[in-house]
Amino acid sequence: MTGPAMKRKPAVEPSYERGEGAGLTGLAGYERLREERDIDIKCAALEFLIGAPAGQRTVAGYGAAAKGKENTLLNFLRNRPEKS
Repeated sequence: MTGPAMKRKPAVEPSYERGEGAGLTGLAGYERLREERDIDIKCAALEFLIGAPAGQRTVAGYGAAAKGKENTLLNFLRNRPEKS
């Protein structure tokens, strides 16, 4: 939104151009970026959790349950406890 009241300063022009180049000029671009980042975070967290026992590492968590259900991170990962 540019106009007489919203004139861009020359100092911000390089940042604005990088955003345009990345497709971040509207809501759809930011939604795509969020989805891509969510996938990256999910994959990295799952890789860590899967590899933790082999590396003799312990994973611990502390905090309130989300809505009385599983941990928020586990909900995000859609990870379920293994059945015995």
